Amino acid sequence: MELNTIPKRIYKESNQVWPVEEHELLNAYNTESWSFYIVARLPQSSKPIHPLSAKIELISNKNVVKAVMVSGSSLEQVAIPEKKVDLLIWNHFTEPTALEINSLRYTIQVQDVKGVRFENTLKIPLRRYEQKAKLVFPLKGKCVVAAGHELNENHRWERSQFAYDIFPLGPNGEVVREEGSANEDWWGYGVPVIAPTDGIVVYARDDIPENERTGVLPDAAFYKTIPDQLNATAGNNVIIDHGQKEYSLLAHLKHGSVAVRKGDHVTKEQQIGCVGNSGRSDAPHLHYQLISGPDILCDGLPSRFENSSLLGLKGRVTSPKRGLFLIAE
Repeated sequence: MELNTIPKRIYKESNQVWPVEEHELLNAYNTESWSFYIVARLPQSSKPIHPLSAKIELISNKNVVKAVMVSGSSLEQVAIPEKKVDLLIWNHFTEPTALEINSLRYTIQVQDVKGVRFENTLKIPLRRYEQKAKLVFPLKGKCVVAAGHELNENHRWERSQFAYDIFPLGPNGEVVREEGSANEDWWGYGVPVIAPTDGIVVYARDDIPENERTGVLPDAAFYKTIPDQLNATAGNNVIIDHGQKEYSLLAHLKHGSVAVRKGDHVTKEQQIGCVGNSGRSDAPHLHYQLISGPDILCDGLPSRFENSSLLGLKGRVTSPKRGLFLIAE
């Protein structure tokens, strides 16, 4: 049985909302989280394949600090239907930072349709990502992070567990002006989107029409009528190469607003488009993520910002999470 992970590199992210100063020490109340899929494949086997059990050992400097036994029924609950692989299981961990966990040993036992059992063990390194580029938040002013870096989000389906869905706010913290059924009802619709830092545009498209009403996504037939169908799920979007294998993806931009083209050099805070409701989007918002390569299938990376603070409170927030109201100066 072959075992691997999606993504290939697993990064831990601190759950600390407030930044930790150099002179401060993390304690047992601080936690960090990481997520991934374990992929099990049986060569020349018949589906379906059923998980029987798993033993997951958390390791710090070659010492097992915690072991978890998971039943087959529990694994079935987090198994994802996927035609291209035999078994795809979602995993999410939150542990004290003080444990300094730097790898996992994942042993899984499965059974194929004929009742034959298979077992294998995969050693999985865990890393903390060291961001190279200094990024500013891709929107100015007040906003709310409606989705970002939590266990039960749709982003985890797309190798984008470090992505953000960001909604700009009105003067009194409102998301919508009226009932919200029309794009124009949303305060964020048409708000400028800026480049988080300098870079070269490696992808830009502006050919996806707006979703006319909120809550209504394009049907499958629509994507068959346009080029580059996979990328089109991000709607009108721009990918910027910041160097050192770091790229910004800014997605669901307003049709007709994209102001850059492939090959353009952009500078930090330059406007590249406006918040829209294009592609697989159910309301006007900005999808932002730092990625490891020049297309949307590349693995996401944890991102930190230089200029975001909690709305109405003092204190910089470098790695925002879901539900936080922010202001970017």
